[in-house]
Amino acid sequence: MLVAVPLFGNEVSPRFGYTTEVMLAEVDGGRIHSLRRVVLSGRGGMQIYSLLVSMKPEVVICGGIHRSWQQSLEREQIAVVWGVIGEAEDALNSYAAGNLKSNQFVCPGRRGGRGRRVSGGGGRGRRGNQKR
Repeated sequence: MLVAVPLFGNEVSPRFGYTTEVMLAEVDGGRIHSLRRVVLSGRGGMQIYSLLVSMKPEVVICGGIHRSWQQSLEREQIAVVWGVIGEAEDALNSYAAGNLKSNQFVCPGRRGGRGRRVSGGGGRGRRGNQKR
């Protein structure tokens, strides 16, 4: 099965529409059998969408993706695993092993989820800044 990962350097691109490179992998039997990179001539959601539709991967692993792009890919019978953060090869290995789901972190030591803020503190918040 062909799996595509929009890239930002060696990591899963945090935004689908802003990538300039895509990693393509043949995944079968829980293993990655081949990897290659395709450099886009420009940047933008339509360019990556057109590339993916022409290459016909079965799955796209990505970071943030606008719902309209996700729905468009799914109409083309391309499954989307979104919200992934970390190294692209780690994400591919997790996917090949059957351990990758949408909105999941794959890089060691990171935790969190959609709508959850992770903060080191320091801010007093809106109420704490009001005059008394």
